[in-house]
Amino acid sequence: MIDARPIISMLCEKFPHAFFMFEQRRRPLARGIHKEIAAAMPTLTKEQISAAMRCYTLNAAYKRACVEGAPRVNLMGYEAGVVTSAEADNAVARIAGIREWKKKRKDKAARAKAEALAAARAAEIEPRTPLHGHQIRTFSKPKLQLGSLRRAS
Repeated sequence: MIDARPIISMLCEKFPHAFFMFEQRRRPLARGIHKEIAAAMPTLTKEQISAAMRCYTLNAAYKRACVEGAPRVNLMGYEAGVVTSAEADNAVARIAGIREWKKKRKDKAARAKAEALAAARAAEIEPRTPLHGHQIRTFSKPKLQLGSLRRAS
């Protein structure tokens, strides 16, 4: 699995008018920008560029920026098209999917925590009840005191 964060950081440094680390500043990128990146940075592999674009564009803040008529930017930050209504609708649907996924993940974590707590409670040893007519002896921890140490030596 390719870690996209260093690649995105590199893109932010090289193309500061198109790429932003701070998610709230992200703007829709031009279609086919991955080809421009491959031409401008031949040291990056196709897989690295793909992982970086996937991470960058699947972000909820990026999707919120994809509203109908919003300008798309190229590597230099110049306008290179606009977001269509179909693309804006897709972005809204993706945001809803992200919210649903986060909610399910949170519910699953809460359920796992509750199950673990229940298992821990069930694993606790129940104190024995005395049998009819018999006494149970209880032992206390020995206390380490100077006198008991002297007697032991």
